[in-house]
Amino acid sequence: MKKISLSLFTLLIWFGCEDPNKDVDTNGPKTSILSPENNSVVSDTVIFVCESVDENPILRVELWINNDSSGITDTSEPYELKWITKGLENGTYNAFIKAYDTLGNYSTSDTVTLFLDNFLIFNKTFGNPNESEFGYTVIQTSDMGYAILGSVGTENKDICLLRTDYSGNRLWFQTYGGSKHDEARHIKQTIDDGFIISGFTKSYGFGEEDAWIIKIDASGLMDWNAKFGTSGNDRASQVLQDDDGGYIIIGEKQNSTLNQSDLWILKTNSQGELSWEKTYGGDSDDKGYDIRIESNSYLLLGSTSSYGNGGHDIWLLNIDHDGNEIWSNTYGSSNNEYGRSIINTEDEGYLIFATSESFGNDNTDLHNIKVDSVGSQQWIKSFGGFYGKNGNVLQKSPTGGYILISSRYSFNNNAYNMWLIKMDLNGDTEWTKTFGGVKNDYGFGITTTLDGGFVITGGTESYGFKNADFSDLWFLKTDINGNTLYP
Repeated sequence: MKKISLSLFTLLIWFGCEDPNKDVDTNGPKTSILSPENNSVVSDTVIFVCESVDENPILRVELWINNDSSGITDTSEPYELKWITKGLENGTYNAFIKAYDTLGNYSTSDTVTLFLDNFLIFNKTFGNPNESEFGYTVIQTSDMGYAILGSVGTENKDICLLRTDYSGNRLWFQTYGGSKHDEARHIKQTIDDGFIISGFTKSYGFGEEDAWIIKIDASGLMDWNAKFGTSGNDRASQVLQDDDGGYIIIGEKQNSTLNQSDLWILKTNSQGELSWEKTYGGDSDDKGYDIRIESNSYLLLGSTSSYGNGGHDIWLLNIDHDGNEIWSNTYGSSNNEYGRSIINTEDEGYLIFATSESFGNDNTDLHNIKVDSVGSQQWIKSFGGFYGKNGNVLQKSPTGGYILISSRYSFNNNAYNMWLIKMDLNGDTEWTKTFGGVKNDYGFGITTTLDGGFVITGGTESYGFKNADFSDLWFLKTDINGNTLYP
């Protein structure tokens, strides 16, 4: 009996002294990335598909990018992890999957190298908390960056110019103006990589408002400025650099005899010195908004209440390089219609962007009017609920047709949203996009980019400093389908 008890005691001691970790699994799961493959070019949303095998249940798999956890995980098979790359810089990224089992063991997959090549989009705001900023016109510059012309201030606003790089990052910001209200909505890059700006000033000049032309260098410093006008209200709208290095300007000039405005054309040399000027109109208000340089003539777009069907009508004139009229056409009804901007079409005709007042100041309908090479109307397409001023709101689309930026009233929020409209060659809507929040957000200017997208500028109260009393300058870039980031 003693012998049996001793053997049992010995056996218990032997089992009790056995290594407690002998059968404990300390190995992590075997994990591999099935896709994307190593050295792949990726874009937009990248879906990682992985396989993870272990004797113990898998707790989770986690995506790591450039040795940092992305926070993206999956807990059940098949394991798929979605890496959203919008907003990331293009370039090389290294990725691996770390897998964990229920015992706390983990292991990593082999690393895959990926080359991110996204279409660049962005959504940015610029401004100060106690004053309003708006962007009216945007152009792409010769260095692939952008120049945004706008305004800054509350009551007595100044002209402002924001320069950014290709990614929309601020390079410099300049203001131009005095103690009173000064405004400009048209800008072009000049042959010396500087800029020419046209608008009006109440701070300087000869009277109430005077046409103001500002030439600045590539750093935003003023080379020269020129003021033109009378003791009344005179404004410059579009300005273009002519083939001789000088400038052609369209606007409106006060007729002191009739106490109304005439459509006004000015030609200057390269230093802003007046070469000649000419006015067009009758015994009522006539204004000029846009101009195009043709091979042997200038095409002038504006509005007239001296001619047409009553009220203000859209007015299109063709003049030679000495200012002599070749032909003239008006378009409109008995309401007030204004021709704001004009572009060439593929068939050697033109597309006119126009607005008509429907329920108060700045609350208008918009119209696109297609005309042939001598101004005969071919069709008209209209949209309602628009808010805006004239600017570079209408552009050709890289995919054919046209793109238009404006603002549309949202009855849900009792506020305006930026409104992007894509039209085909016949002016019919293909798609629309709205951008904005619960406050007023406006779109004033658009241009196509060299990579096939769009850049848009305006003002926002919903983003930036989010102040309903002050707007921030809004600058965003979309892809060809109008997709962008949110601020």
